[in-house]
Amino acid sequence: MSSPTRFSCRANSPLSPKRRTIPGRDFVANNGLAGLLVGFVFKPPIVELTRSPVPTVSWTITASVTVRAGGLASDTKSLSVPVELGQLEIPKFIALFRHKNFAAFEDPDTPGFVLMLIPHHSILQGISEPLNDLLDRIHEALRPLRSLVGIAAFLTGIDTLKQALASQPLVRVKRGSEDNLEDIHMRVDKFLGSTWLEKDLRPNDRVSALILMGPCGTRVGCFDDEDFTTEHGEWGFHVRTGPEMVTIISDLSDGKPPPTFPEEDPNDPRSQRLFILRRGGASFADNMTSVLFDPEPSDQEKELPDPCLAVEVPGSGGPIL
Repeated sequence: MSSPTRFSCRANSPLSPKRRTIPGRDFVANNGLAGLLVGFVFKPPIVELTRSPVPTVSWTITASVTVRAGGLASDTKSLSVPVELGQLEIPKFIALFRHKNFAAFEDPDTPGFVLMLIPHHSILQGISEPLNDLLDRIHEALRPLRSLVGIAAFLTGIDTLKQALASQPLVRVKRGSEDNLEDIHMRVDKFLGSTWLEKDLRPNDRVSALILMGPCGTRVGCFDDEDFTTEHGEWGFHVRTGPEMVTIISDLSDGKPPPTFPEEDPNDPRSQRLFILRRGGASFADNMTSVLFDPEPSDQEKELPDPCLAVEVPGSGGPIL
C-alpha cells in the first residue's frame, strides 16, 4: 500500500523567503496530513491594494511517500508539487466617525459623519458603490478560509464597516495624513444665502469611533494636538492591525484608553493593537486633531514581536516543516 507519511509546505518568495508555514494560519488541510488523499486550501498572501501590479507567490508542497507490504517497506521517496498563489489586495485606510458605536445621529441636530483618510497612492475614489463592491469581493474570496487565524475577525470587520458607512448622513474622503482636522469641512449650512450665519461642521474634536483596515502591520497615529505631536501635553496613541487586518475602536468618548476589536489579551503582547504615547489634556474624550499614516514606531512597539509572523495556532501543528 502506498501511504503519504509526511507533508511540508514552504513559501518561495522574496516577500516571505522560506518561512515556516503553519496549518491553521497559512492553510487548511481538510483531510489531515497523513492520509492517502490530502487536500489543501491556502491563505493567499495579503498585500495593500495599490496601482502597481502584484506578482504571484510560489509555494512548494512536498510529500514523503513510503510503500509498505507484508511487513516490508521501501525507501522513502520525496515528491514535490509547485503551486502559484495570487496575492489578495486589500485597501488601507482609517475611517473616523463622529458618534460612538458608529451611530447615525445622537439627536436630530447632531448628524453623524465618516471621514475616510486614505494614502496618497491608494486607488480608492470614494466609499459608495466601488468600495462596497471591493469589500464584497474580498469577503467572498476569504469566506472559505474563515477558520484560519484572523480571517473570521476580518470578515466581521468588513460587515461592521459596511453597516457603519451605510448609516452615515455625511461622508468625506481625503488623501494622505491630516495635520489639522480643523481644516476639513464636513458640511457648511447657510441661512438665506448669508455666509456670516453659516454653521460649519468640522471633524476636529468630534471623532468618537474609528475603524482601521489594512494588511497586517498597518499603523496610524492619532493625536489630540495638531501636527502629529504630544509635545504640549496632549494625548496621542498609535493603532495598528494584526493578522485580523482590521482594528475597531467603537468608543473614544469616555476619557480613558478604549477597548479594541479584536480584543487585546493582556497576557499576549502580540495581540496589542493600541499603544498610548502620552495621556494628557482631555485624554480620549473626542479630541482628535491630527492623524498620521505610518508613524515612527514607539519604543514599546519596537520591543514587541512582530504580530504578523509570531502567531500561535491552537492545537497540534502537525508534521509541517
